[in-house]
Amino acid sequence: MRIVIFESVGKVRINIENGTITVEGWNESYVKVEYTATGEAGIITKMEGNELIIETPRRRFFRLFKNSPKGKVNVKINIPSDVPVQVAIANGSVNGRNALFELISGVNCDISLEGCRAETLATVSGRIRASIKTADSLTVATVNGPIELTLEELEDDVTVSSINGDIHIFLSEFCDAKIRANAVNGSIHIEDTHSINTGKYEVSVNTLNGSITIEFI
Repeated sequence: MRIVIFESVGKVRINIENGTITVEGWNESYVKVEYTATGEAGIITKMEGNELIIETPRRRFFRLFKNSPKGKVNVKINIPSDVPVQVAIANGSVNGRNALFELISGVNCDISLEGCRAETLATVSGRIRASIKTADSLTVATVNGPIELTLEELEDDVTVSSINGDIHIFLSEFCDAKIRANAVNGSIHIEDTHSINTGKYEVSVNTLNGSITIEFI
């Protein structure tokens, strides 16, 4: 395992093929990166201005579906909770806790978040399970995968969509939500139908070939 420390980081961008990414927010002012790599896989870390870039070698990352190298990487990042993170990943998983994600984009990737803030979560052939502390203009989407989303508080509209996947949303009592739901080739169940046309912020939920369930907690 290798451990690297970075100071004065204003943003983190991660491009990974074949591996696991774990991002945890903390109260320290620096970023700590721990990683391991097996087989032909490798990791590059570098600073460009105040942006920290963590990636597998570029020539490999763009060969996602042809002659992909054997081996995996495991990256764990401890980061100040207010520093934004962007992730692009193929063939792996993303785990986040108490962190700020501007974007997670995955292929063959599961996404699991707890107590995070996020703007865009999207994966193809993967599952999204996310607990969002504060949703501010949030977009969540899957192709060939289910979505389980818990929203603790809303500060803007939320859009959730899937193709070939069920959607299950939990809304806390602090969510001032107006619900719009549409399912093609699937069912819709909303626990409290009185909340459909009320609320300040719109939660738009759409699925093709899947069911929608919305509960209030």
